[in-house]
Amino acid sequence: MNLSKKKLRKNSKRKKTRQKNKGGAAAEGDLHIHHLSNSILHKIRTHARNSTGSATKFGSTSKYIRESTKNIAINNYEYMKRHLDILEDCVLSINLATKINNGEEILLENIPRKLKHFRPKYLSENNDSGYLRKLIVKKSADIDINLYISRLYEIPFENMLKDIEYREHIINLVKKIPSTIFLELLISKIMELNPVATHEQIYNRLQKIWDNKNLDRHESNKKGKEILLQQHPNYNELHEKLILNSDDLITEWDLSNLNLRQLPELFGCLQINGNLVLSKNKLSSLPESFGSIIVRKDLLLNDNQLKSLPESFGYMKVGGNLRLYSNQLSSLPDIFTNDFSVNGILDLSNNQLTSLPESFGSIYAEDLWLYNNQLRSLPDSFGSITVGGMLRLDYNQLSSLPDSFGSLTVPGNLSLDNNKLSSLPDSFGSITVGGHLWLNYNQLSSLPDSFGSITVDGRLSLYGNQLQDQDIPTSFPNVRGNVRKTEGLYRNY
Repeated sequence: MNLSKKKLRKNSKRKKTRQKNKGGAAAEGDLHIHHLSNSILHKIRTHARNSTGSATKFGSTSKYIRESTKNIAINNYEYMKRHLDILEDCVLSINLATKINNGEEILLENIPRKLKHFRPKYLSENNDSGYLRKLIVKKSADIDINLYISRLYEIPFENMLKDIEYREHIINLVKKIPSTIFLELLISKIMELNPVATHEQIYNRLQKIWDNKNLDRHESNKKGKEILLQQHPNYNELHEKLILNSDDLITEWDLSNLNLRQLPELFGCLQINGNLVLSKNKLSSLPESFGSIIVRKDLLLNDNQLKSLPESFGYMKVGGNLRLYSNQLSSLPDIFTNDFSVNGILDLSNNQLTSLPESFGSIYAEDLWLYNNQLRSLPDSFGSITVGGMLRLDYNQLSSLPDSFGSLTVPGNLSLDNNKLSSLPDSFGSITVGGHLWLNYNQLSSLPDSFGSITVDGRLSLYGNQLQDQDIPTSFPNVRGNVRKTEGLYRNY
């Protein structure tokens, strides 16, 4: 009897829950699903399958999603705070230990309170004695810098630097690490991501050494280290091609032709006073933090297998050329800010770009090369681009140009050869070209009336179009500037 009553109550409760959640609960659940990670989605689906009754399933799942989302935020904050504290402690400790071990005099009042391991225990923090406040911490053999360096290697930079909210703070902390220590940390991360031997092969080789009872502990450790270093055959090259100045700052680093497939997130913390060469590797992506890198001369990423670029790319500043030609890029990040600048050639040629983001109009580049892509159109903002020299758009699939194109001022050459242009916008007459203007091998059958007002200081070339005498605007003889030749204007090939 009691069992039957319990069953009735249970069924009644299910019915009420079904009526309560009917209609809106499923939609509410769906609303949050795309915000969650795959691991959380798996838990949600498992939870839903284990629930009884369709209405209870939706209602319970919706509640589970809300709770999971809240827990993710809390856990992420605690996770980041814990590791940021460890990182800050390591950075402060390494810098302080380095100074002390180098014989520098450090005032007690300059040692952060959180670094209790550096403060003499017998001193009272509240003691106002001038002598104690200015007590000098002297060099001590007990300060082992390796202890703090080893803790650095345990920090999960890969996860932490992917978080946009904390990235800048983390990078600022990492930049305070002595450069030689940071570089060893970075090289170890590069090697971890690009092993030649599998972990199983490395383990088997190490196991043979450990099983060899004829070797003492020192010899086995030495041979084990050699094997770990051999997992990347270019280990020595990573160091040999690294050029440092007298202050141990990087002046150049050549990482080309090393078969690199991945770069660690820590790579975004790099500061290089000269060139960084990453060309001719097998990189298919770049770390999320890559846009924070500082390169004062050339950054070469050509001849890789890059299919996309991280969002942070739109914030980059490069002091020289930025070469990205001969990759597999089909699109660019949605956001390019006014901070983005390349003081040399921005070379995106020989890729598979079909369009450019609307924000692309905010960039600055000394020369912009977009030739040999598959561009079908240009954004309306394109006329706002600032170019200091040449603009190349040849060998694309452009059938028209935006009205803003006439606002362009190109101090060097402007090449629009080998596209599919059938007409030019009326604003085209306002364009100013300091070098040559090439419009060869398009499908132009007429020119706008404003065409005669363009300013071209070099050669104007219109070979291989479909222009006839009657298609030439009457204002054409009024073209300003040094138009030396109008080659092919009346020729149709």
